[in-house]
Amino acid sequence: MKFHTLTVKGKVKYEEALRRLSPKMGLIFAEWNAKDLDALHASLFQLKTWLDENRERRE
Repeated sequence: MKFHTLTVKGKVKYEEALRRLSPKMGLIFAEWNAKDLDALHASLFQLKTWLDENRERRE
């Protein structure tokens, strides 16, 4: 498990980004069914895992 710490300025930027993106994210995924959302989540998790395990790789 990884933990990240945000500065006060970073937290403000993060909250602003969420506020601005939230309505659009709802629109993007509004028509997706649960199966498709689960498949997306699984693929993103697989990508995150690969990136974590290959962070130092240089080819």
